[in-house]
Amino acid sequence: MFFRLLLLFTLVPIVELAILIWLTRQTSVLTTAAIVLSTGFLGAALAKWQGFKAWIAIRSDLAAGRAPAVSVADGVLILFAGAFLLTPGLLTDVVGFSLLVPRVRAALRKRLLDDFRRRVETRVRTFTARAGGFAEGDVIDAEFRRADAPPIEERER
Repeated sequence: MFFRLLLLFTLVPIVELAILIWLTRQTSVLTTAAIVLSTGFLGAALAKWQGFKAWIAIRSDLAAGRAPAVSVADGVLILFAGAFLLTPGLLTDVVGFSLLVPRVRAALRKRLLDDFRRRVETRVRTFTARAGGFAEGDVIDAEFRRADAPPIEERER
């Protein structure tokens, strides 16, 4: 995991920088800066709008008594989309804008939730498979109080 994160945080900025340098050579510094700034502002506005819609969906799921797993997953993906869009660079902008497309987000959400369910079920099965049973014999249910402790009524004051 550490190696993957190291590659991610070193290779992505290098690729982003190479793309920005190439684009600057093809157009101009001002055009490149305008593209980066406009995608950042547009992406932030879209992420805010879709994040608000996800928040409303979470609240309506909770009000209806449903588990908001799908709505929360949507909200998390929109949060990641906003982070990608605010990061300067065209590659991260493409990833961010694609996460704002509902069909792309739905496909990714399904995959992530299926993976999450599989991992949780595996852990639950592993945990319950190792559990013993209840101990044999009599069960004595009791409470205790230290002999030198003051009564509860005196401690609450």
